[in-house]
Amino acid sequence: MNGKGNSKVAILLRCGIIALICFAGLLTAYWVFLLAPPSPRSYSVGLEDVDGDGDLDAVVGNGPGNTDYPGEPNAIWLNDGAAHFTNSGQRLDSSPSTDWDVTYTLALGDLDGDGDADVVFGDAVPSPNTVWLNDGTGRFDLYRRHWMKPALDEHNYSQSRAVTLGDLDGDGDLDAYVGNCCRNEWGISSGPGEITERGYSDAYNVVWLNDGTGAFVDSGQRLGNEATGDVALGDLNGDGDLDAFEVNQRSGSEVPVCDASDRVWLNDGTAHFVDSGQRMSRSDGRAVALGDLDGDGDLDAFVGNAYFGRPDEVWLNDGRGRFTDTGQRLGDADTRAVALDDMDNDGDLDAFAGYDDFGLIWTNDGLGHFADSGQRFNWSQQYAIAFGDVDRDGDKDVFGIRFDGDCRIWRNDGTGRFSLSGD
Repeated sequence: MNGKGNSKVAILLRCGIIALICFAGLLTAYWVFLLAPPSPRSYSVGLEDVDGDGDLDAVVGNGPGNTDYPGEPNAIWLNDGAAHFTNSGQRLDSSPSTDWDVTYTLALGDLDGDGDADVVFGDAVPSPNTVWLNDGTGRFDLYRRHWMKPALDEHNYSQSRAVTLGDLDGDGDLDAYVGNCCRNEWGISSGPGEITERGYSDAYNVVWLNDGTGAFVDSGQRLGNEATGDVALGDLNGDGDLDAFEVNQRSGSEVPVCDASDRVWLNDGTAHFVDSGQRMSRSDGRAVALGDLDGDGDLDAFVGNAYFGRPDEVWLNDGRGRFTDTGQRLGDADTRAVALDDMDNDGDLDAFAGYDDFGLIWTNDGLGHFADSGQRFNWSQQYAIAFGDVDRDGDKDVFGIRFDGDCRIWRNDGTGRFSLSGD
């Protein structure tokens, strides 16, 4: 074969090799992006000293990255006292009977009266909401006899988005107000606001009463019929018991198919809640925190909204549980978490808002007027945050969990300036 023929063969051989490499690359990409399961995600976090050593540990609620794949069980991260967290290795799987489980919310408190912090996980169908009791050393056992889910009926739901603990009936133990979202008549998620054949558009919220041992009984109340994004408890009308401020989600479109107004539910002192009749913002509430924002001695509300650039809002209480919109429109991002604390040590409550891609601190002037502090906490898909003094220096830090389970800590220098731990 002459030189020209050899050259043609060499060119064909090179082309064949390149084609094989490209095919292998495409096959690998197909496997990675289409066949390989996505990473599990973290959706919720709470801080509490679960092992009794004097520092704050983290309880993390996890789930799958996609409904076609199993998720990661919930986890306990133990603090060494210097804000270094280690996974305890416990796998708190709220749904041992199914491969698909996602914990959207959790709440920590002493549920059985033994002096340590227990946990309630709020999950999605087919998983029940569950109670896990702590042995005092940070080891948790599932209280199987009292899974917190009513019988499947027209009042059922598929996603618990808020679990808030408080003594609702005045008997000295912690009860639970559970905010639910997004179900059809079979209890399977159809998305917020979907109308079913039987006419139920979203999910009722449920009050669960504790018998003092951590066993919860459904009170039978079915509150509202919205897609609830979050609930905060506090004495809103000054009568000495805990009321509920509830923020609700829209349908994900500009025109909701259900009433997404935020609401106040007033407690009569025996855990019976009555709708106050207020219909507040319809901006797709996803987070709410209560605190005295204007210094008048009652609880006001900082509401975090999501979707379509709807800003966060500040609502002031008149002391009788009636709220007025201050007209402030703060930011335009997709808010997923809100926390209140005196971050700059000036005696009033400031606000931390966690968005899809960053966090932001709004500083309060003491009268309930908020200004952008200029601080940005950069991340991606950081849906879960908690405030607490994780490094035991006397001020509160920010503990964040990304969707991918990555833990990040922003330490407070005592003046409200935060820096990412490790920087």
